[in-house]
Amino acid sequence: MSEQSEPAPTARTRPGGRTAAVRQRILRATIELAAQHGVERLNYEEIARTAGVNRVTVHRNWPDRNQLLQEALAEYAADSVPLQDTGDIYTDLTDYLCSMASTGESPVGRALLQTAMYSGDEPVIRELGLRLLERRLSSFQSLLDRAVERGDLPPVDAAFLNQMLSGPVHLHLTRARTPFTREDAQRIVSFVLAGARATADVPVPDHPDTEPTA
Repeated sequence: MSEQSEPAPTARTRPGGRTAAVRQRILRATIELAAQHGVERLNYEEIARTAGVNRVTVHRNWPDRNQLLQEALAEYAADSVPLQDTGDIYTDLTDYLCSMASTGESPVGRALLQTAMYSGDEPVIRELGLRLLERRLSSFQSLLDRAVERGDLPPVDAAFLNQMLSGPVHLHLTRARTPFTREDAQRIVSFVLAGARATADVPVPDHPDTEPTA
C-alpha cells in the first residue's frame, strides 16, 4: 500500500472506521514491542512492521516517539487494574491484587514496568505515570473511605496502604518462579489489614538519629 493511500491515524482525535483500526494496530504494536524489548529499543521501523503499516504513517502522526508511547500506555492502562466495591474490604483488596498481578503479567503491565524504569528523564512519560497513579489512588482512597465509614478499617492513608499491598505483588512478579495466586493475595491483604488495624492509634516513633524539634 502506498503512503498516499494508507489511512492516517491521529494522536489527538479518535477517528472511526479503518483509520481507527490502523491507529489501534499502531498503539498495540507499540505496547507489545515495549514489553518485549524495552522502551529504549522502540523504533518506528519495527512498530510499523508489527502494525502492518508504512513507517511514514507512524512518524507523520506521532513525530515524537515518547508521545506515541504515552498515548499507547494511556489507551491500554487506564482501566487495567479495576477496583470493585462489594462492601467487603478484604474481598475487594484481594480482587485488586489479583487484577494487579494479572495486568503485570500482560503486555501492558510489562510495558508499564519498562516505562517506569526508563522514564526518569522523560517528563512526558513521567507525567503520564503520575496521572495514572493519581487516578488509581483517588479511586483507592474512596474505597478505603467507605470501609472506614462501615467500621471495617481505621482511617488510613491510601498511598501508604497501596504501597504495602502492591510491593509484594511487584516483587513476586519480578522474582518468583511461580504464578501469583489468589492465596498469595489473601495472605498479603490479611497481613496488611491486620497491621493497619493494630497500629491505628499507635504514634510513629521518632527515628533515633532525628533531633527533637522545639
